[in-house]
Amino acid sequence: MLAGIAVLMFLPEKPAGAGWLTAGERDLVTREIDAENRDPAKHSSLRDAFANARVWICAAIYFCVVSGNATIAFWSPSIIKELGVQGNLQIGLVSAIPFIAGTLAMIWNGIHSDRTGERRLHCALATLMAAAGLVLTGMWLHSAVLALIALTIASIGILAAFPVFWSLPSAFLAGTAAAGGIALINSIGNLAGFVAPYMIGWFKTSTGQLSSGLYFVAALEACATVLVLACIKVKR
Repeated sequence: MLAGIAVLMFLPEKPAGAGWLTAGERDLVTREIDAENRDPAKHSSLRDAFANARVWICAAIYFCVVSGNATIAFWSPSIIKELGVQGNLQIGLVSAIPFIAGTLAMIWNGIHSDRTGERRLHCALATLMAAAGLVLTGMWLHSAVLALIALTIASIGILAAFPVFWSLPSAFLAGTAAAGGIALINSIGNLAGFVAPYMIGWFKTSTGQLSSGLYFVAALEACATVLVLACIKVKR
């Protein structure tokens, strides 16, 4: 809420008010936005956004991606504790390893996607890596080193998917449709922040094994891969 107030107070309404850009850069960004809003291939009204099947598919993809993020955020300490690591400080330090690797991968994947102009494969391969990492984590819980490596692989895939994912809805939405469509995708996707940790807890209680919950989230990440490749078309 405080960040929202800060945005209203300090973030410029339009590129013309961005003091950190040069006059030439402001003009360039303004022309790019105007061109996007006039693009007949993009939807620009809020009604078009809500009626567009790809918006809802993107919401499903984002739900699956966030499921993985919520899993590593909420369950990494528990997973690491089950590996035999003792002490809150030690658990916290070891838990940081997957996130450090994931942050570096997120930056690299976004930069590489921008340089090549390719979006779908960068997102799909990341979610596929996330699925593989979660499956391997469940399989290797008996080995602390292997499980930590697998959890790091999962974190790399999950976090690397985020920056590239958000380029997908922007490829077919503009103006009001982009604002409303992205808000809808974000709202639905972040419900996974509750659903995924709850389901992992439910699977662990029902089966007595943490691995079953990890396999469930891995299946969601695999679904994200299929949906990105099968349903989302993006022009270079």
